[in-house]
Amino acid sequence: LLCTRGMENKFLVMVTRQGTIKKTDAMAFAKVRSTGIRAVNLHEGDELAFCKISTGNDSIVIATSIGQGIHFKEEEIRSMGRQAAGVRGIKLRKDDSVVGLEVVNEQDTLLFGTSQGYGKRVKISDFRVAHRGGLGVRTIPTGGRNGEVIALVRVTEDSEILLIDTNGKIIRLSPQEV
Repeated sequence: LLCTRGMENKFLVMVTRQGTIKKTDAMAFAKVRSTGIRAVNLHEGDELAFCKISTGNDSIVIATSIGQGIHFKEEEIRSMGRQAAGVRGIKLRKDDSVVGLEVVNEQDTLLFGTSQGYGKRVKISDFRVAHRGGLGVRTIPTGGRNGEVIALVRVTEDSEILLIDTNGKIIRLSPQEV
């Protein structure tokens, strides 16, 4: 849900579960018909997973369920029309899928969360900048104790993290505790 007021000179960055990424001028979505408009063409079996707003000069981080992550400059993605399918953002291994997308700058900190409740904070400045379409680097070990990566989120020192387990129990943490 986005308000299009003030979206001039901004872009929507979209990524699918299979690692396809697309950048479209946000004003392309300013006039939506009552029947809707197509935002992205999807390949068979794929689905739109995440959408973020960018300035066109940011960096992008994509995380996968088996603990891979890729950090690249947004300029590597050309702006496309609504009907385009996009380009490869990250190369996935077998049985892997995208679990997070963040538009970041060099001062940001990311939090990777796993299915077993473990987390890892990473400064963007410590995250190697690569080129779009690669396998990325290991962000957090998966399997066994940690489980799979289930989320990626940008955090600040003022952030509060809410974790909800399968029984509905909520835990609140500050990023400094991770």
